[in-house]
Amino acid sequence: MNSAATQERWHTRSARLARGSGSTNVIGLGAIRREAGNRWDKIRPGVIARLETLLRQRLGPADFFVPIDEADYLVVMPGSTPEDGQICCLRIAYELFTSLLGPCTIEQLDIAHAEAVDDDVLETRPFRIAELIEMAKKAELVLGPSPTDAAHLELHSLGVPSGQPALVTELSYLPIWDTQYQVIRAYVAATKGSRRFAGVETNGSNARELSRQLLTVLETSVRSLDAHLARGERFQLTIPVSYEVLSSQVARMEFICTCRQLSSSLRPYLAFRLDDIPVGVPQSRLVDLVATLAPFSGMLLAKVSARLSTYSIAAYQGIGLKAVGIGLNSVPESEQMREIDRLAAETKRLKLMAFLDDVSSLDILRYALERGINWLSGPAISSTVDDPGPMKRLSAVQLAGNFVYV
Repeated sequence: MNSAATQERWHTRSARLARGSGSTNVIGLGAIRREAGNRWDKIRPGVIARLETLLRQRLGPADFFVPIDEADYLVVMPGSTPEDGQICCLRIAYELFTSLLGPCTIEQLDIAHAEAVDDDVLETRPFRIAELIEMAKKAELVLGPSPTDAAHLELHSLGVPSGQPALVTELSYLPIWDTQYQVIRAYVAATKGSRRFAGVETNGSNARELSRQLLTVLETSVRSLDAHLARGERFQLTIPVSYEVLSSQVARMEFICTCRQLSSSLRPYLAFRLDDIPVGVPQSRLVDLVATLAPFSGMLLAKVSARLSTYSIAAYQGIGLKAVGIGLNSVPESEQMREIDRLAAETKRLKLMAFLDDVSSLDILRYALERGINWLSGPAISSTVDDPGPMKRLSAVQLAGNFVYV
């Protein structure tokens, strides 16, 4: 169904629900499906979940909805006038499209009037463009530019289009040292040749590239993990996930769909690390992001700003995280020990484990050990490797003996 289509008939047992007074309409997902192209099957569960959430939030207690096929929902509002029901459905269609793809045109709002002509036959009449424009004015909707602009680009640039090379083809892995057991216990995956493994400072212009990169890093590194597990080699694979990627509705949906395809046997060995978290993010937002990642991993971490003096990390307590850490690459050498003190004190108070990235000197290594930091990484520990795993013994004595000042 779409707004330019002619009258249609549906053979469905739900047709009888459209009998009687009130407002009966159909909300279609045709425009979103057309934008998705061959990616529709992957993102459809997330789109459906979002639509049903909006319907539950916007409809009254006497209203109800039911799917009549994979991309169309019948919405029945017995206590509403036809016009009120139409405007409500238009608002829902608008909010769904814009939350997923950004600005939309009137042609991309897929709703139609529905009427039962038999107990199992539903007849729909899509509204004319002029009718939709009038409804949009009453609903005070802000319509955007042509769908060939940013909205179209947002969806299709999340994956690697057919016939184009992948954005990431090779990865490097940064070993993580467990200070208590003195072993290399985990490896952080990242693009080969990247300057650092901490989250890169981001903005809206590169969110799509970050999303493409994340999906490729995830798929490539998980294949490597699976191969090691098949040989009996156990270790933790850590995937950095940018806050910006999870904040994009479409990118988040694509990421979740990819995670759902992972074998459940891999999840105990997989960790996700939230990166690039803006200062002052409310705990409710963090809870939402943790809930998104938790079903697909054995451990969740968060990397926060090194400037802990500007805010408290109390928002990270009790939300399902295992550890919180910082990177030292942006901290002046004269302030690094002070930042380690803050991290150690805060994580101990909140009963969280602590990790420290970018450890580059023996003095900082020793100080982090004295302060009880749990996991360390950086040049003072190990350089990156081309293949992760397995776990390996590495004592503090070895590290001190092998360290060479540059």
